Amino acid sequence: MKDNELRAIILQKHYDQRKAPLGEDVFLQPSDFDFPISHPEIFRICSQLAEHGLIKMQGDCTGYHCWGTITAYGIDVVESNGAGSTLQINFQHVEVRNSTHVQIGDQNVQTVEGSIQTIISALDASMASEAEKQHAKSLLKEFLKLPLVASIAGDCGSSIE
Repeated sequence: MKDNELRAIILQKHYDQRKAPLGEDVFLQPSDFDFPISHPEIFRICSQLAEHGLIKMQGDCTGYHCWGTITAYGIDVVESNGAGSTLQINFQHVEVRNSTHVQIGDQNVQTVEGSIQTIISALDASMASEAEKQHAKSLLKEFLKLPLVASIAGDCGSSIE
């Protein structure tokens, strides 16, 4: 993940805690995130945000035991989706309401992956011998590894057993 994406996520965490009772600053832990991130990486990104006045860091930051509060400038940056910041911050917001069959992302790759899974299911359900099924799957996997095919289909072949 790029720094500008991490900055947005961490600044948003500070923003979400801005109304905590006075004295309850934000102390971010790796467990606060839905993806793997270390204490040093959290500290590094918080330092970048503090350097540009978006948060104020406090405490003993030498051992990554520091906490922070979002500044008024940081609040303005979040509420304007990064506009006016002296630091590149990439906020990614997706909102979907009352929808079914919604797809977010690269539709072409998802369509190809769905088609490959349909082929694999058809192979598994066929009356062919297990050896023939495995041979067909191995040929399909090799086909999907071809550079031209991989540039179109992505990493679809990695899920073929």
